[in-house]
Amino acid sequence: MMKISKEGLYVHIPFCNKICSYCNFSKLLYSNKFSSKYLIALKNELKKYNNYTFKSIYIGGGTPSSLSYEEEEFLFNVLLPYQDNSFITIEINPDIEEEKIKLFKKYNVKRVSIGVQSFNKNILSLINRDSDFDKIKHLILLLNKYDIYDINLDLMYGFKNQTLNELEEDLNKFTSLKIKHISTYCLQLEESTLLNNMHYELPDDEIIRKQYDFIVNFLKKKGFFRYEVSNFAKDNYQSKHNLIYWNNHEYGGVGLNASSYINNIRRTNTKNLSSYLEGNYQDYEEILSLDDQEFYFIMLGLRKEKGISLSEYKKLFKKDFLICYKDKLDDLLKNKDLILDNDNLYVNEDKMFILDYFLRKLLF
Repeated sequence: MMKISKEGLYVHIPFCNKICSYCNFSKLLYSNKFSSKYLIALKNELKKYNNYTFKSIYIGGGTPSSLSYEEEEFLFNVLLPYQDNSFITIEINPDIEEEKIKLFKKYNVKRVSIGVQSFNKNILSLINRDSDFDKIKHLILLLNKYDIYDINLDLMYGFKNQTLNELEEDLNKFTSLKIKHISTYCLQLEESTLLNNMHYELPDDEIIRKQYDFIVNFLKKKGFFRYEVSNFAKDNYQSKHNLIYWNNHEYGGVGLNASSYINNIRRTNTKNLSSYLEGNYQDYEEILSLDDQEFYFIMLGLRKEKGISLSEYKKLFKKDFLICYKDKLDDLLKNKDLILDNDNLYVNEDKMFILDYFLRKLLF
C-alpha cells in the first residue's frame, strides 16, 4: 500500500545526564531502567503512523545523545519505516562520543543541534551546563569529518547583570565556529524550573530589548540573517523542520509530551512517564475550527521575517485578508508596524521584538 507523505515528525527523548535549571520540557535523568522501556513504548506509539512517511524527522529532548550507543541504533532502526529520503535532525550535548557520530552518518542524519547556550562561566554555572569552547570546536570538526555540516548552536540571553560586552564575547565565539545556524532563546522563568524555584530575577524589558537588538545586528554583520524572530541562518541553512511549524503545516509527534497536528486536529501526549510506558500516550486533543486554523496561520506566519502570503491565506480561507482585517490593519500599516509588500504582509524588521504586541492588536 502506498504511504501518505507528511511534512514532519517530532520524536521526543526525555532523558538527560543532568538537569538544566531553566528547562521546562519533559525530562528526567537518564536511567537504563527506564530508557529501554521508553523506546519500546515509542516504537509502539509510532504504529499510529504506519500509513505515513515523513519528509523531516526531528529527534529532540531532553537530550537524545544521552541514550547509549545500542539505544541510539535501536531508535534509528525503529524510525526507518517512516522515512522516504527524510531530512533527519538530532539534538546533542557537547560531550557526545565519536562512535555515536559515526552512527549518525550510517543512518543519514543531515543536521545536528548543539545545546551550547553560552561560554560564560557565570552563566553556565547558573544554568547548570558545561560548554567549553575548545571542546565545541573539536566537536564541530568531528561532525564535519562524518559529513555533517548543517550545524545549529543554541544561544541564551536575558540574564540578570549580563552585559553587552559579555554577550558580544559569546557571539564572537559562536560566529568564529564553522556553523550554519544559531537559535536564540531569551531566558524565561517557567513554573517547573529550578531557576523559578530559586526566585531568580529577570532584567527589565528594556535591557532584554537592547540585548536582542544587539544580537540581531551583530549576527547580520557576520552573515547570519534572521528568518524567524529568534532564528538566524547562514547560506540559506534555515531549519527545515521548524519551518513546518511556522508555515502551519502538518506534523506528527511521538514521545512524552510530544504534540502533533494532522487533519486539523492538535494532539498532545501525556507528561507522565508511567502512563506513557503503559501505553496511555495521549493527554489532550483539540479539533480546530476554521477560525482556529486562521488564527494559527497568522500567529505563526508573522513570526517569520517574510511574514504571511495573502494569496495563500485566500486559497485556504476563501476570503481577502486586507478586507477582513482592514479596521485593525489601517493603523498598523500607517505606523509601519506591519509592512505590505505585494503578496506578503510582515512585521517591520526593527519592531520584531514586540511582535506579540502586534499580534494582540491584530487578532484580539
